[in-house]
Order: sequence, then structure tokens, then C-alpha cells
Amino acid sequence: EEEEDGWHHVLPRGRSRSHRIHQRFSPCSFQVMTWNVRGIKEKRSILASYLAAMNVDVMALTETLRMEKHWPLRIRGYRTYEALASEVGGDRGVALLVREDIPSVRMHGTTCTSAVFAQVSTQRGPLVMGAVYIPPRSRAEGKRKEVSDSFRRDLAQLQARHEVLVMGDFNTRKRRGPQSLQSLWNL
Repeated sequence: EEEEDGWHHVLPRGRSRSHRIHQRFSPCSFQVMTWNVRGIKEKRSILASYLAAMNVDVMALTETLRMEKHWPLRIRGYRTYEALASEVGGDRGVALLVREDIPSVRMHGTTCTSAVFAQVSTQRGPLVMGAVYIPPRSRAEGKRKEVSDSFRRDLAQLQARHEVLVMGDFNTRKRRGPQSLQSLWNL
């Protein structure tokens, strides 16, 4: 376990730095986490064990690489909301896992194929949570722009009516300080 900038980077046993699970510790009792799994198939048991051990309320997964033709993504005790990967087009698959005892519902009417949103009941009221994957610059720039533009439209639409928390892999340049937040909008 490493700490930098208030984030704890948890390395599941026997895994490399590329398998980090990012966890932000806060005084509230709502546990929210994100993990770029780079393929969920071989990591389902690790994920299930970790979710149970850490009592995670909501987990955002990116790059699940799960397609319609594959097995369903189910983790005992969690409701799954997904945007599937595609064989063509660059969508890598994202998912939100919400503990079954927390009321939640998928948000419909969004257009970004690399994001999924759900409204989740929290102690402070409803919160729309999302998982997103923005392709890196090294991949087809057209797909990155398409995903970025549709994500921005969806986010603006949701923010007009709801409080929103988005987690995921934005594939931004690494920066420190206030520019880090700014870089989200300069995808």
C-alpha cells in the first residue's frame, strides 16, 4: 500500500503497479472506489474478495473488456450497471457495482458509449455516479473526440439536474496541483 496526494494505492496481493485500486479515504461512511482492471475475466475472484473485505459501497471499473457475447458480470451482493466493450470502435467497457442494499437505478438517456451512470441513494440524498473510459491520445483521435464530446454533453445534462460524481480513466496527462482538474476539460 502506498500513499501519495491523499490517495491510497492498494495493490492486490501478487499484482503489479498496473493493477492498483485507487481508494480515497474520507470521514464519511460511504466507500467509493475505482479500478482500471484491464480485463475483468481473470480478476473477478480478486474483485469479489476485495469488495467484501473493504465493505465497498460503489465500485467503478474501467477497461473491463467484457462484450455481449461473454458471461454476465455478476458479483454477489452487488447490482451491476455496464457499458460493454465493442469489437470495433474502441469502447473498452466500464461498469458500476453498487451494493444491493443501497437503492440505485440506471440513468437512461445518455449517449456516451464509454460511460455508464446510475442514481445512488446516499446519506446526503441522491447522487448520480458514473464510470467512464476516455481513449488515450495514442489511439484513434477521432474516437477520443467522439467519446469526449458525448461524455461532456451527458455530464452537462446530468449536472443541470443532479449532483454528479464521475470516476474512471480519463487518460489525461499527469499533472499535479490545480491544473489536474483543469486537464479533465482539456481531454
